[in-house]
Amino acid sequence: MTTTSIIVPVSKQRSRSSLLRLYLIACIYRIINALLIQTQFDPDEYWQCLEPAYCLAFSSGDGAGSTPHGCAYTWEWTRRFEDTGAMDGDNNINAWFQRALHGPLRSFLPVFMPTYSLYVASKWLGLDTTWMISRGPLVLNAIVVAAPTDVATVYIARWLSAGVSGNANTKQPTSTGISTHSVEAFGRSVLELSSIEWWALFASITSWFNGYALVRTYSNSIETMLLTVGIALLAPELFGESMQDECHIRSASAVAFILGGMSVCIRFTSIAAW
Repeated sequence: MTTTSIIVPVSKQRSRSSLLRLYLIACIYRIINALLIQTQFDPDEYWQCLEPAYCLAFSSGDGAGSTPHGCAYTWEWTRRFEDTGAMDGDNNINAWFQRALHGPLRSFLPVFMPTYSLYVASKWLGLDTTWMISRGPLVLNAIVVAAPTDVATVYIARWLSAGVSGNANTKQPTSTGISTHSVEAFGRSVLELSSIEWWALFASITSWFNGYALVRTYSNSIETMLLTVGIALLAPELFGESMQDECHIRSASAVAFILGGMSVCIRFTSIAAW
């Protein structure tokens, strides 16, 4: 890794390319992170997500609205089946949405984002092996939950560095505050981060709790990702002038607050961040 002092604007295309490379690096790191975990943290890791997702994907019910055979559900799931027992058709889309309202969304969202989708896809493709069922969700969470959280953290730091270095009025983030750290592989620079961005990434990837819990199938892991990505989408407006037009600003803001609403559904106290 090399370090140089430089202050230059980052073009929109270069910024996107840098974030994509960072995401790929973060994916590799978090996949290794997920594969190295061989321990159990607490029962929520299974009962919040894995068990309901497995039952919904692979088990069959014995009647409309009934609890599927051989499944052990926590109270929020048994409540859904009891309160919606009169509904006809387990696969009716309206029935599923109504069931979501008969219990905490905290338990409903993590199951369908993304574990249930993985189980259904593996079932259709004939890839529902023991490893896929037990370890697949951790690898998928590494890609769609943990890695985006790392990238969003760096993106927020990028706009913070623009404000610190006095470049917020240039309508572009800068690649630096005081110095730029360049990560090289095979003699080529694969990633350049400002000092603030580098330390933000370092704090995220070396966080012991992030490494131990973020890739696991907790509802709080998805809440963390939704909140961090939502704030990242608002970062240009929060920490400096946006380099996008009003239409893009409104679109980003709409997506950010949808993600924020989903995070609040998972845990109400998340509203404090908004």
